[in-house]
Amino acid sequence: MDDILCNAERYGKDIEELQSYFTGSYAYWLTAGFDVNADEDTLKSTVELFCLENMDYSTHTEEAISQISDLAGSWIADLSAFGEAYADTELAVTIDENGHGITMMNDEQTADFEAYAYDNGEKGDGKGIYIAYSNLENEAEAAEYTLETDDNGETVLTFYAKDGVISYKKVS
Repeated sequence: MDDILCNAERYGKDIEELQSYFTGSYAYWLTAGFDVNADEDTLKSTVELFCLENMDYSTHTEEAISQISDLAGSWIADLSAFGEAYADTELAVTIDENGHGITMMNDEQTADFEAYAYDNGEKGDGKGIYIAYSNLENEAEAAEYTLETDDNGETVLTFYAKDGVISYKKVS
């Protein structure tokens, strides 16, 4: 309640209207609200959602292109961990130097997207946040990523998303 009163003093004077999240002057206005006792996963998910919903996907800035440059190229997924059902499936992703990407499954295009990456760790450590904005669905998804060199000297891009982990090897 103290947090709501604090917000009322800062953003409005009518506490009843402010507490009414779905009606009145402040309906749907609480853009990034969460419980003051929220756990770390809730905090992270709330901030991620806020960023994804408020990011400008209309163009790539020079900085955005610079951030995605390490991920530009053609990549083939390693589907061996997904069992027999995917034994004859080829999944490929291509990201061009401007951040535009396509996904192909068995030589058929399945996605058209804009790719964004943010190196949020030590510069050059091969870790960051990846965002794919679907040009068809007008929705964005985020995943943590790593970029490493395996024992065979191949570059491996691994995405750690809420629905699982998938790795791609760079082919060009």
